[in-house]
Amino acid sequence: MDLDYFSHTLPIILPLFFLYTEIHYRFPFIFSRYFKKEPEILADIPHRIGPNKKIPIMLLIKDADKYPIELFNINITIQQNGEILFNKNYNFDLLINQYWWSKIIHVKREKIKGHVLIDVQFNYKVKESTKTILNHNLKLLKPIPFKVYLSNTNLPGNDLVQYGDIHYHSNLTDDMVEYGAPLEPTLEACSALELDFICNTD
Repeated sequence: MDLDYFSHTLPIILPLFFLYTEIHYRFPFIFSRYFKKEPEILADIPHRIGPNKKIPIMLLIKDADKYPIELFNINITIQQNGEILFNKNYNFDLLINQYWWSKIIHVKREKIKGHVLIDVQFNYKVKESTKTILNHNLKLLKPIPFKVYLSNTNLPGNDLVQYGDIHYHSNLTDDMVEYGAPLEPTLEACSALELDFICNTD
């Protein structure tokens, strides 16, 4: 073995392991800064909402079959220019212990339009610990608000124009590299975005 070569390449190789973000996968014999004994918990929201469309707040929980949780409630806040325009608590009191769990909460836009910031706070218990997280529970990733544009006009075009996503992975793509959301919340998001089609590339 060329020890000189190994000593030069090791600083390049090792950081690649520690950049890995899947919280339940660990390389053998290597400590993971991301690993935690609870399911992936995250919210997701389309970046744009068409006129006369409700805002679909997607709640996604994965791997609760390994790490069951009791979901007490979530709180949704919508802000614009520092002013809170919407704040509501949704009670669940639900034991979640399946591999995939998802829920969509539809928020009426009322007269809100333009750029807004949305936060989703989860309150839950895993084992004997009661926790509160904002938007997700992924370690080392800052929980910044969702930036969403509430449009007052439709996408430009006519009957000859169609908008779509030609490469989308749902939760049927499921490995240590990536996974997507279930199809039901995905289609809700597509409708809010005013997309005409998606191509499922699982």
